[in-house]
Amino acid sequence: TDNHQRLEGVKIEFPGAQGVDTLSAKEALFIPGAERAFKIFLEDEVVLSLADGLTVRSAAMVFDGKSGKGETAGAVEFRRGEVSGSSEGATFDSVSRRVDFVGRVSVLGTRSANNPDSDLSRLGISGLRLTGEKGWIEAKDRSLQLSDGVKMDADVDPASKGLVPNSISTRSLEIRFDETAPTEIVASGALNAKFLPTALRQ
Repeated sequence: TDNHQRLEGVKIEFPGAQGVDTLSAKEALFIPGAERAFKIFLEDEVVLSLADGLTVRSAAMVFDGKSGKGETAGAVEFRRGEVSGSSEGATFDSVSRRVDFVGRVSVLGTRSANNPDSDLSRLGISGLRLTGEKGWIEAKDRSLQLSDGVKMDADVDPASKGLVPNSISTRSLEIRFDETAPTEIVASGALNAKFLPTALRQ
C-alpha cells in the first residue's frame, strides 16, 4: 500500500520573504514519501495565490514535494490586478515563485478607472491584448513575459507623453511592473511596431 490519504478543503502555504503564497483545492489525494518525496493530486477549484496578488485557477494540479513544483492538468485562468488571461496549461515553482504558462497564452488588460498609479496607467495605455505560445510571470521581479510569435495590441491613452506602441509583433516581449519606476515594455528579436503620435490620439 502507498498509505495515500483522501483530503478535503486542502490549503498548502509557502512562506517567503515577500509574503505567503498558497495553493488550495476542495479535494486532494496525498501520497506520502521519504525525504519530502510526496505527491499531492489536487482537484476541484484549484487556486494558486501568490503574495503579490497573482491568482491562477485550474481544475486540477499535481504538486511534487521534493522538487517543490506543481503542474496543472488542463487549461488555466489567471489574474493580477488589471491583467487577466488564460493558457492551455501551467507550472508553478514554489521556490523561485515563478509561474509558466504553456500553449496559446492570451492576456487581456483593462485599466482601472480613475487610478493614475495603476500598472496600465504608467504604461500610457488604457487597454492591452497579448498573445503568444508561452508565457511566464516572475513574482519577485514583477514581470510578465511572453515568447514565440508574440502579438500585442494596445489602446493608447491620449494623455500619455511620447510615443507608445499600439501594436507589436516580435519573438518575445516583457512587461516590467515596478512601483518605484516607470513601467516598461521590452521586446527581443525582430520587431514590427506601429506607433500613434501624441497629436493623432484625440
